[in-house]
This record gives sequence, structure tokens and C-alpha cells, in this order.
Amino acid sequence: MSYLQSYLLSPTCWVIFLGCFAATTCLTPLAIWLAHRVGAVEGSGYRKIHSGAIPRLGGLAVALPVLAVALACTTEAAGMFRVLGERRSDLLILVAGGVIILALGVMDDVRGLRARHKLLVEIMVGLLVALSGNAISAVNLPLVGVLDLGGAVGIGTLLTVLWVVGVTNAVNIIDGMDGLASGVGLIAAASLAVIAALNGSPFVVLLDLALVGSLLAFLRHNWHPAKVFLGDTGSLFLGYSLATISLMGSCKSTGAVLLCSSVMALGIPIFETLISITRRYLGGFPLFGADSLHTHHRLLRRGLTQRQAAVLLYTASLGCMLAAILGNIFSMESFGSLIPVVIMAFTLGGIVAVAGYTRSIINKYGFRRDTMRYMALSRYAAMSLGPETTLQEAQRVLDLMVCELELLFLELRFDCGHASVCSTEASRDPDAAPRPGETVKFNVKAADGGPVEVSFQHAKKANPLRHHTINACLASVFEGLRMNAQCAPDLFPAQTVLPFPAPVAGKLRPRLVGRSAGR
Repeated sequence: MSYLQSYLLSPTCWVIFLGCFAATTCLTPLAIWLAHRVGAVEGSGYRKIHSGAIPRLGGLAVALPVLAVALACTTEAAGMFRVLGERRSDLLILVAGGVIILALGVMDDVRGLRARHKLLVEIMVGLLVALSGNAISAVNLPLVGVLDLGGAVGIGTLLTVLWVVGVTNAVNIIDGMDGLASGVGLIAAASLAVIAALNGSPFVVLLDLALVGSLLAFLRHNWHPAKVFLGDTGSLFLGYSLATISLMGSCKSTGAVLLCSSVMALGIPIFETLISITRRYLGGFPLFGADSLHTHHRLLRRGLTQRQAAVLLYTASLGCMLAAILGNIFSMESFGSLIPVVIMAFTLGGIVAVAGYTRSIINKYGFRRDTMRYMALSRYAAMSLGPETTLQEAQRVLDLMVCELELLFLELRFDCGHASVCSTEASRDPDAAPRPGETVKFNVKAADGGPVEVSFQHAKKANPLRHHTINACLASVFEGLRMNAQCAPDLFPAQTVLPFPAPVAGKLRPRLVGRSAGR
């Protein structure tokens, strides 16, 4: 505890914390201005729970002060910084990887990148960390203690890459609600700082305090209703920083030790990643596809407000923080190491119960075959709708989806309603007709960045999980659409709510389609 007290009384720690808090406070308005200038604005749409256009380059205001502190630590030669100066190579690796991840996030927020391209860059950064001497050489386990990997360079490198890439994307996954990723990341960084202080590691303490100061200042703007988002710029950088600092703070002569307490400190992001992969696999969805069934989505559907859901997950993060600190205090070889494990199990089990995961996952497994068929249909439809697609071809694709997904109709509107294309085929039931007030609508983003409004009605009242699967299938088809069909101008203004035509001989009258959806 003497180390912890010395750091709390250290002027250097307070200067780092307050300096990053002040820097982020000043930089956040500039990041908001820049996001509007370059078009890095998050609109509403499928999977989005906010309304309006929110700038998403807020991560710059968090990352730049942290990187500045890391660079400053490489040049200072007095006081506590002398110890950090001895870790100059680690600091430079941290900064180099952070700059690459930051640039990756900015490009994704401004222009959009494919998931495979982002994953490739993240793997390269993970390799950079591993090959710089920070590869995992041992793992700290309850009741076992430090399990040495026996100098297996390949296994250590693989574990390091998995850790860096996994935590980076884990934080990105939870960044789906106002204040969630920044608040959970703040608590995780504080946990790692306390653990490092107990272990006498100033290298980690100062860098984590820089993260805590920046995130605390940013949370003032990111709390619901949010004025700015972290975006991929901030969430990827935050995940990378937490993963890398936790490794660099546990180095020994042969490499880094993956501490059980560090894993516990990042319990919420890691849990969200594992539970997402599990339910997607059991449900037949792509493992790395986006959806709207994350924990925060479930809590909102159960009636909680965004603030209530965020506070609940903050509380769970504090439970993980307590487990992490106790896991560092108790010897991993003793039975006392089971106490933090029990706390973690109780915390994560509470989330599973409150979010209703158990029943949902069991039900999803029953729809696995249908889901895989729907997703195969969505891949075919996405490949069929390209820049050279004609109006008739597009309508045939929509007709196929109407029949296979058991819909009454399916309509796409481009450019805020100035152009539209609608299916001509009705449901297999010739007596079925669109029902007032039951039309489902959501927005996705086309390849040119413009909104595409998807409107449809389910032919039958089925299980909500099946409806969610159909919605996800349609969203995956039209996200990034590159359709350039040329046809007659729309006869109705975008603000008009069009009454759907009555069925004619078992079919729906085709809607006139507007000008090109492309730009």
C-alpha cells in the first residue's frame, strides 16, 4: 500500500491527470468542429439508438493528450520520469502503434473501411507489440499462479496478438450507447492504475492516469444526451491502449505476464465480446457481423433509459474493478484467489440474468437453420444489387426477398425520399394486404454515404426473434448499397406519407421509382 500512497501524493501524477483533463476539455470542441467539416457524423439508422446527427471524432480529444504524455516520458530525465525513461523503447512502441490505430479509426469514421481491412491492420499492430519484446511469456491463473509458457515464442506471439486485437475490438463493441465505452474504459483504466500502483509500476500508473483524466473530461460531452461520440477513432485507440499498457506493465526478463487481474479489470468488454460471438454462432449469424442484440440494446428494450443502462453497466465494471484489485492482493496459488473469481461470476451472472440472455440464446438456437438460410439469401441479394442493376432486376430481387422472408411488401427510398423502388410481388397469401401502423422502417447508409430508408411489413405475427433475424438480413443487404437504377421521377414529396396501393389480382401495384440513387 506504500506505493499506492506515494503515487496519490505525487505531484507528477496529479499534473498528468489534470493536464490531460484540461487538454481533452479544450480539444473536444475542436474535434466536434473537425467532424462536421470532414463529414464524420453519425446519423440515425438500423442498430442506432440515438436521433439526429452526432459527430464521431471525439476520440482525437482523448488520444492526443495520452500520446503527448507518452512522448514526454521518453525525454524527461528527472523525478519519477527517470524510471519511465528506461522504458523508452516500450513508450515508442506504444506511441507508434497508437498513431497507426488512431489513423485507422479516423479513416473508418470519415470514409468507412471494411472489417477485414481493419482486422489486418490491428493484427500488424499486435505483431509490432509482440516482436518489440512484450510478447506474453506466462499467464497468471487462479490456484495455479504464474504458468510459464516454456519459451514457446510462437504461442506467446499468438497470445499477444489475440490479446491486443481482442481487447481493441472488445471496447469497440461496447461503444454503442452514450457514455458507455468512455465510462467503462475509465473504470478499467483506473483499475489498471491501482493494480500498477500496488505493484510499484510507475510506467503504467502515469499512462493510465493520463487515460483516466482524458476520459473523465470527455465523458462530460459523451454522457446522454451525447454531443459527440468516441467513434472508431476513440474506441479502437482506447482498447489498444488498455491492452498494450496492461502488458507492458507486467514485463519480466523473458517477456510479459498476462495477469488475471488485468483480465478481470477488462471484464465487461471481454464478456460482451464472448457473449456476442456465442449468441451469433448459436443463432446462425456471422460471427463478426453487427447486430442490435448487445447488452445495452437488451437493457433498453427492457425499459431502462440510456442513463440507467449506463449506470448499471458502470456498476458491473466497478464489481470487475473490485475483483481485479483483490486478485492482485491475494496470492494466485492460494484458495483466496477464488474470492475475486466468485465476485466476477456474480457480477457477470447478474448481467446475464438482467439482460435475459439465457432464454434468448436457447430460442435463437431453435432458429439457427432459418437464420442461415436468410443470411445466404441476403448475400445473394447484396451481390445482385450493383451499379449496373436495372429497375426490373432490382424489383425481381425485392420480389424474391418478399416471398422468402414472408413479407407483404418491401420498399427502398434513396436521397431522403426523392427516389424509391418497391417490390411488385405480394406475400404468398393472395388475401393479405398491408396493415396500417405496422410498417417497419429503418435507415442504412449507401455506398455514397447517403441514407437508404428500408420499409416493409411482416406477413405474419411471428416470434420476435424471427422478426429480428429478418430485420438483420435486410439491413445487411442494403448497407453500402451501390444501386444506380435510372427511372421516372417520383410524383410525391419526401415528406408525404404514401398510402400503399390495394392488392390487384394478388399483386401490389409497383410504385413509381425516382432518379438515380447514386451520385
